[in-house]
Amino acid sequence: MYCNCDKITQIRLDKLMKLDKKLAFVVGLIAVGGISSLSQAATLSVSGVDDATPFTLGSSFNPSGGTLTIDEFINLGGGATETFNNEINFFDASNKIVDGIVNGLTLSGPAALRFTYLGTEAGNNNLFDPSELTFNGETIFDNKATGSGANQSVTLRFGTDDGLELPLNGLLSFGFITDGQYTGNDGAIAANDDDVGPGLKLGFSSQIFTNAAGLDSILVFLGDGAGDSDFDDMVIGIGVFPVPVPAAFPLLATGLVAFGFLARRRKANASKE
Repeated sequence: MYCNCDKITQIRLDKLMKLDKKLAFVVGLIAVGGISSLSQAATLSVSGVDDATPFTLGSSFNPSGGTLTIDEFINLGGGATETFNNEINFFDASNKIVDGIVNGLTLSGPAALRFTYLGTEAGNNNLFDPSELTFNGETIFDNKATGSGANQSVTLRFGTDDGLELPLNGLLSFGFITDGQYTGNDGAIAANDDDVGPGLKLGFSSQIFTNAAGLDSILVFLGDGAGDSDFDDMVIGIGVFPVPVPAAFPLLATGLVAFGFLARRRKANASKE
């Protein structure tokens, strides 16, 4: 029986070559998609700025006790092109929630955020919690605790499988609480994702700072109602950090490479037939 073996072999080779090209295309798409998602870091922004009250910090603004100065924090990662201009926008009970919409600091997508204590100048005992307002002593910055707030920096993940939930509106769930010793507003809370309690003010730097890696940072200020309105009752820096590549991504890439190797091996074997 006649067999055109060369023609059959060529058909097999053509099919395998098409399969190999499709595989390379798929691998390329996945790789580009993965790299793109990693390079597009989440960004910070303050919603409702038009509702906020602008304010210029004066000479009485003098927080102390942080391990970093404000300028040092802004330049974390290097390459910062701006210095703090002392301009802030703040919210209080009159403008934090407008027409049922909560104003505050938002995060555009999954990210790791570093919260850094930058100092205080206050008579009241003020606390800061970077997540969920639990105030359980685990992740709190305390402006009166010896060696506590002045030496702490906490990194948390938001919107990732192993992190905290990121709401659809992107509002982060941090906040301040005061004992109101000198202001009579004991237990008042200034929540980023909720209202601001009696006598308190929650401020944000008017600038979003960007370092050489393209990552955002912002300054957050508490006015605890003591009457001086200098917003140094506690100062916190919040900065975006890269989220590590998910563990499944390298495994998927390895599997695709192995699949490609097998396809090429089959093509080589077919050419020998």
